Amino acid sequence: MSTGLCFALLAGSVACTTDNAETTNDEVVATTDTEADNMAVWDNNRFNTTFASNNNFTDWDEDEDNMLNENEFNRSMYSTWDTNNDNNLDQNEWDTATRDFGMTGRNYTDMDTNADNNIDEEEFRTGMANDTDNNFYRNWDRNQDNNIDQQEYSEGVFGQWDNSGTGTMTDTDINDRYNRYYGGTTTGTTTGTTTGTTAGTTDGTTTGTTAGTTDGTTTGTTTGTTTGGTTGTTTGGGAQ
Repeated sequence: MSTGLCFALLAGSVACTTDNAETTNDEVVATTDTEADNMAVWDNNRFNTTFASNNNFTDWDEDEDNMLNENEFNRSMYSTWDTNNDNNLDQNEWDTATRDFGMTGRNYTDMDTNADNNIDEEEFRTGMANDTDNNFYRNWDRNQDNNIDQQEYSEGVFGQWDNSGTGTMTDTDINDRYNRYYGGTTTGTTTGTTTGTTAGTTDGTTTGTTAGTTDGTTTGTTTGTTTGGTTGTTTGGGAQ
């Protein structure tokens, strides 16, 4: 009778601790999945780091003072929106850019003052200067020094693209527009590690690491290893 009870108690103990180990493994998987999802999240800092790496701002800064005056800024926006590089904005380029940059209330025909079915740089500069709501140069100049530095520029772009107003965007929100206008790939890396240990009759260790790199499209690798062992010894003797 005592021997049977001993076996029953030991079996119950092993089953309980095994269940606990399985729960821990499930929780680690859930955590690493969340970390993988976080790889797709962009905030202002991550966007600014990527934007600074493409050297466009340096090219726009003709007087090399590390800031853009109004002429340099308008030229930068015009050349950015002129995606086919023909020194004119056609209606398709205008419609796409105003949608992507959240520009409202401006009509293509109103900007095309000479009615030649293209917006030249002078028409663009004049139209933007006269637009209070969509004057990016004034609106992005956070310190009101009448110049746009690189961080103000990247934060301005990020704000125009952040349609939800949450201060964060996903790879889907970023990649198409970034590659369309800034001619490069977005880069960013997120790495996370989760470790959990359950000790008792069953000793188990779960380790998971999530690492990913985004470059244009998104690539990522998730690796995880679970090791565990269960050991139990029961001895008993009796005469009947």
